[in-house]
Amino acid sequence: MTLSVMNNIWEIKEAPEKEAMFLSQKKDISITIANLLSLRNIDVDSYDGFVNPCIKDQLPNPSTLTDCDEAANMIADSVQNGEKIVVYGDYDVDGGSSTATMVRFLRQSGAEVDFYIPNKLTEGYGPNVAAFKKIKENGADLLITVDCGISAFAPIESAEFKTIIIDHHMAEEKLPAADLIVNPKRLDDTSGLDGLAGVGITFLVCVATNRELDKRGHFSDIQKPNLMNLLDLVALGTVCDVMKLTGINRVFVAQGLKVLNNKTNCGIKALCDVLEIDKQIEAFHLGYVFGPRINAGGRLGAPLLASKLMISDDYDEAIQIATELNELNETRKGIEGKICEEAMAELEADIVDRELKANLAFVYNPDWHTGVSGIVASRLKERFNRPSFVIACEEGFAHGSARSVKGVDLGAIVVLGKNKGLIRDGGGHKMAAGFSCEVGKLEELKEFFSKEIDKQTGGKELIRVLNIDSVISLKGANLEFLSSLRLMAPF
Repeated sequence: MTLSVMNNIWEIKEAPEKEAMFLSQKKDISITIANLLSLRNIDVDSYDGFVNPCIKDQLPNPSTLTDCDEAANMIADSVQNGEKIVVYGDYDVDGGSSTATMVRFLRQSGAEVDFYIPNKLTEGYGPNVAAFKKIKENGADLLITVDCGISAFAPIESAEFKTIIIDHHMAEEKLPAADLIVNPKRLDDTSGLDGLAGVGITFLVCVATNRELDKRGHFSDIQKPNLMNLLDLVALGTVCDVMKLTGINRVFVAQGLKVLNNKTNCGIKALCDVLEIDKQIEAFHLGYVFGPRINAGGRLGAPLLASKLMISDDYDEAIQIATELNELNETRKGIEGKICEEAMAELEADIVDRELKANLAFVYNPDWHTGVSGIVASRLKERFNRPSFVIACEEGFAHGSARSVKGVDLGAIVVLGKNKGLIRDGGGHKMAAGFSCEVGKLEELKEFFSKEIDKQTGGKELIRVLNIDSVISLKGANLEFLSSLRLMAPF
């Protein structure tokens, strides 16, 4: 096996020659673009749907999701009965956009609705018993979790109100005792929609609820919500949660960007104004400009800011929130830079001493800020090309974030760690996870993670694979080619 200078394996794909040539001729596109499309199984018949994604033609039926129709009925009942609904979201971009999507839809449907986002620094990830007690005291009749809840066994068990879980994280065989659970990753779900972000699943539940309310004649006296106007939030959460932009995700993002550029959402408009963005907004802006700022509040102990920004219809309020998030993001950068430097130095020293485990990067420090552990884990993963765990310790407990590489399913490992009693709380999906445990169990947990990674990889060394779709000449790398690549957007 020959490695490149950067210790990568180059894998150059071979597009089906005849199919690519036929596509190039029929659609009058360059052979290079035709190769890229053919590698993604886009042929003459599916070409138009790919380059012009249309939600009307490609939106999946929400009824294919287990419990979705039942959830729509329960939510519709609460709306029509005037019950108080609380939306409980996660503190990241996907959670914030999921919360805003559900809250905006319910308010437009005439519901009494509030929302709750836990403080990562004091409450940890997901639902908790203390929060549920407060929510009950405030008169909640129905609680809907979005982008969280699938691992919240004790809090859901303690709930004194109806509960619906809407999530997309890894589910165990045993499910929490919620009234209804909409999650394409539950073992009995056959929808095939497990590639959606939490906001994508939330949007489909809104579609189903809208359909149910319409069937009941609910919108005879009030204006029916325009669900298309929520797609800017769906696009934002989908990109920032790093979902594959294929299938319905591609449609969500393509259509969502159109809505976003109309700046119908007051909070998004305020954020653009604060950042002085006056050009066409693309997927890049969602992931690298908006995302870090919307995330900053949750990371640094101001979890409500992101959802407030995306829910607000008051421009002056939105400007204040957007300004605060931008300032928090600058603070976050400084904290992250210092921790990242310390973690890199520790791991580099371990490599020199040949003590670094071959299959993971695992670092912890009681002085580190828990709010940026996920970002630092991403940096370590990129630098060392192995699953990376960054942990801060507080009051006898360790709180960690992990990021994975291709071939290692972190969500499954965290679930297994919970079942074995090593992890107190946690959850995630293949490429990212969060967890907490007793500080005294950290070394045991490190060994557990290492062994489970070995099982998944067969003990093979983790080598970065550089996937190369096509090779062009230097002369071919010109502005015309760059322009033609826009056929592949959003990416």
